[in-house]
Amino acid sequence: LLPHGFAAEALGALRVVAINQGELVEIDPDFRLMRGAANVMMGRASAANADLTASALVNNPSAALWRGYSASLQQNWSDARRELERGGGGLEEHPPAWRARFQLALAHAALELNDPAAAEAAARAALAEAPDRATRMHARLAEARVVALRGDNERALTMFDELARIDDEEVAVRASVDETHMEGALKA
Repeated sequence: LLPHGFAAEALGALRVVAINQGELVEIDPDFRLMRGAANVMMGRASAANADLTASALVNNPSAALWRGYSASLQQNWSDARRELERGGGGLEEHPPAWRARFQLALAHAALELNDPAAAEAAARAALAEAPDRATRMHARLAEARVVALRGDNERALTMFDELARIDDEEVAVRASVDETHMEGALKA
């Protein structure tokens, strides 16, 4: 269920397993990883952390990816970056859509931590993994932010302007806001 994005359904199935198996499932690292991942997929970062930080998952690369993604949802950029980088060896265990999301989360964390080289590498990796146009446009927005962070204002403004005109409303609005902020900063 999880590889296909059915997080709520996976949580329901895991709840049934927990009821039928009792406390035994709570010590099963795979169960904890699946439940933690499903909670992160549903945006429940706090609920996921108890499972993802279990001692049995400390050295699990896949769990590190989910911990990093969870930290990015909470805008805890240093933890997000550390965990997403630690989990790099587990990327291939996930479908391309999630590999791209993990890379985008790493790009955002690196941008927030003022590391354009790491942000650019992660954005390019996300772009390479992106299974759909929406994810590619989010990766392009991350690339535009890298260009802006590096101080190439003219190129960044051009990229933001192009992205502000696309039909993906979320990316278009974010690019528009970034473009407006940048223009304001340049005029100041």
